[in-house]
Amino acid sequence: MADVPFHHVTLRSFAYATEDEKRVLDALQEIVPAETKFDRSVIEGHHGDSIVLLEATLDSSGEIAALLERLPGVPGFDRLRTDISERIDEDVNLFMRFDKQRAFQGELAFGEGVHLQGKVEAYPANREAAIDSVTEALDEFAEAYHGTP
Repeated sequence: MADVPFHHVTLRSFAYATEDEKRVLDALQEIVPAETKFDRSVIEGHHGDSIVLLEATLDSSGEIAALLERLPGVPGFDRLRTDISERIDEDVNLFMRFDKQRAFQGELAFGEGVHLQGKVEAYPANREAAIDSVTEALDEFAEAYHGTP
């Protein structure tokens, strides 16, 4: 298994008043390991409607690796690797989004609706080191996925 360059990874999504909360939770469960528990909070929308925020944090390297090892099979993975510098901020957080509708259909795809934020483990803790760390890990996961040494 490739090294996991994250302290933790948080996934979050909103279930709007027009959506079935159970379906949104089912979509999220397609992305993370089966035993992952989601926190639920209710927030108020701009027009006074209730919006449910569903959020889970993956802390263990095994949980995070279970998610990362699936990424090389996602259409657009090569673009993710090339755009990695645009997805890491100065606080060494990686950001990406997954398609909520496709996740509900059992398919992992980049898109809108599910937000991932990962705190990159990099030494020294700066943006350049974080970019190098994540790029190296994605390359290792891609090699493992495609069966190349």
